[in-house]
Amino acid sequence: MKKKLLSVFLSLAMAAGVVLVPNGGLVAKSGAITSGDWEYTLNFDLTATITKYNGTAADVKISTKIDGYKVVEVRGSNGIFSNNGIFSGNGNVKSVTVPKNIKIGAYAFASTKNLTEVTIEKGITAIGNYAFDNCANLTSVKIPNSVTEIGTRAFMGCTALREITLPSGLAKIESDTFSGCTGLTSIKIPNSVTEIGTSAFSRCTALQEITLPSGLAKIYMDAFSGCTGLASVRIPDSVTTIGMWAFSNCKNLTSVVIPGGVTTISSGAFSGRNERLVITGVKGSKAEEHAKNYNIPFLANLYHVSFDLNGGGDAPAGQSVEKNKLLSKPKNPVRAGYDFGGWYKEKSCKTKWDFTKDKVTKSTTLYAKWTVGKLAAPKSPKAAVNSKSKITVSWKKVSGADGYEVRRATSKSGSYKKVGDVSKGDTVKYANTKLTANKTYYYKVRAYKVIDGKKVYGKYTAVVSAKTKK
Repeated sequence: MKKKLLSVFLSLAMAAGVVLVPNGGLVAKSGAITSGDWEYTLNFDLTATITKYNGTAADVKISTKIDGYKVVEVRGSNGIFSNNGIFSGNGNVKSVTVPKNIKIGAYAFASTKNLTEVTIEKGITAIGNYAFDNCANLTSVKIPNSVTEIGTRAFMGCTALREITLPSGLAKIESDTFSGCTGLTSIKIPNSVTEIGTSAFSRCTALQEITLPSGLAKIYMDAFSGCTGLASVRIPDSVTTIGMWAFSNCKNLTSVVIPGGVTTISSGAFSGRNERLVITGVKGSKAEEHAKNYNIPFLANLYHVSFDLNGGGDAPAGQSVEKNKLLSKPKNPVRAGYDFGGWYKEKSCKTKWDFTKDKVTKSTTLYAKWTVGKLAAPKSPKAAVNSKSKITVSWKKVSGADGYEVRRATSKSGSYKKVGDVSKGDTVKYANTKLTANKTYYYKVRAYKVIDGKKVYGKYTAVVSAKTKK
């Protein structure tokens, strides 16, 4: 309660142009509070945001607490001619470590002229916009896999950065993230990345090779424009869109492989090209159309193989493969209530495709084979007498079952008639009532699952029996 009142009081004090200082008094002051080497601002929830470092250390670890306040963020500011991070104008700082749970906000370390190394501890989830903008001497950045978001222009102008490994959970590379990183020679992009934003790697003139991730869907405008060190690029099968000027002015680019699944190649995607550039693709594809429109030599040396789930839902991405090459086996698909039986050359599933031997000789479609999944017989069936007119039948749960059918007879080899339908797969007992006293009854149970509106049954349990009380 005291903390809540203090927070309200602080809010009113800040609105009035005063701030709370460590000795408990108030001082009329707008802007940051200075404490030792740090300058910070107080947030309304009594946490601190670091805005400036005035110390002389070469190796700096961001403080987690200042004047008793928990530090939650490091944030710089944008200027007229340059962006200002917390080390701007400080020529001593060469390395920085950011502890977990501290947010790297916008402009946090921008324009730190002698910063060479950054360690970001595991637990941090985001790197803000312009966070390392224009850190011209930065050569090493360790980014943990906990980071899922890197803001726009986060490393723009880091001209000394040679290589960087991106975190495995990153979904998108934002616009201008590495623009102007003229020293960057290689980068490993995780398969989690689905989009490469506008100008993300533009003017990375030393970038010689890049492996695009298998889950990538869109390459936006100017993404790799001016990457004069690139000699070849292979577009993954997952890509559908290549934006305007995406690879423009890549003067040494002589080979681009574009799969048949690409449906959009915007104007000027390869403008300012090398005269020796050849596009390799599938005959009749968007790649061939684009090459023809822009007088780029086209080599129809790819065949496109698509996958049809044969009623099973979303299919794996198609593959564009060179003639007489093997296909990569996709991950086995899943369909509720069915077992996957492999990929076949015909819709009727007669001839199975062998991924270790069969070579691609033409564009084709492979079809998934499905068989109805088999349910096991329920285990440990029991019949327990409750009264003169009631017997309870129980059994063990069957994985994948939607329900159970209970059948009864008056002799072990007699005719079993359905007496119960348990429509919940988690329910594993059935009470049979209105029975005749002092009589033996016989039971068997089978599980079922509902597929396409119909019940598909598994095997019966062993027969169990019980005699009602006199």
